[in-house]
Formats: sequence, structure tokens, C-alpha cells
Amino acid sequence: NRQDPDPRRVEEAVSHYDQALKLRQAARPDPKDPLYLTALVNQCDALIQEKSLDKALEPCRQVTDLQPDNAVAFYNLAGVYALSGRAEEAFLCLEKDITLGDRDWSYLASDLWFESLRRDPRFAALLERMKKLAPS
Repeated sequence: NRQDPDPRRVEEAVSHYDQALKLRQAARPDPKDPLYLTALVNQCDALIQEKSLDKALEPCRQVTDLQPDNAVAFYNLAGVYALSGRAEEAFLCLEKDITLGDRDWSYLASDLWFESLRRDPRFAALLERMKKLAPS
């Protein structure tokens, strides 16, 4: 389960990630530059923690565009969609997350980001599929 972080620390982190991204963008970095990607991933996560979902959507989407083989990126984007009440997009991203190798069904089952999806039969089906694919 995720615990709510200290809002002041999250706000401070968001500010620092914004600043880092602006500095990197001003230098016109290679979009796959590890420092740029790290700041983008961290900004995505911090904005979700801050519950600034409209702001989180863009960096989370950018990470999936820049790292289309990163399961965690699709999990985070699914979280933004689920928290925003966009179930269809959330399920599409969770499908991609599983396709890319995520097998941590117990984490997904308890993650508060996905509380809005728990009554949907597709959520139970995803969990079952993850369990079957998980190593014994």
C-alpha cells in the first residue's frame, strides 16, 4: 500500500524536478538522456503523489513515449488514468504493463491508485492473469 507522503516534501520535489527539466530542455538534450528521463520519471511520480493529475499526465505520457518497453512507466500512467476516472485508458496501460513483464499482482491488488477499478471484472481478470504468469 502506498502511504501519503508529506505534502510539503512532495511540493518541494515537484519544484526541483520542474527546474531540472527546464534546465535540461533549455540545453536541448537527447530525449533519451538518462538525467532527463530520471527527472521526468520522478516528476511523474511526484505529481501523482501530489494528486496533481492534470499536470502528471504529460510527463507520465512522455516517459511511455520515450521508454515504450518500461513496464513501470505504463503502470504509473495507468495510475494517473485510474485516479482521474478514466478506466478505459487505465486498463489499456495495465495491459501494456503486464505485456512488458509486470507480475506483482499483490502490489496491484492493494494499490490505492486502482481502487476505482476494483469492482470492474477486468481488474480481477488482470490480477488472475498476473498470478498465472508469475514465477512459482
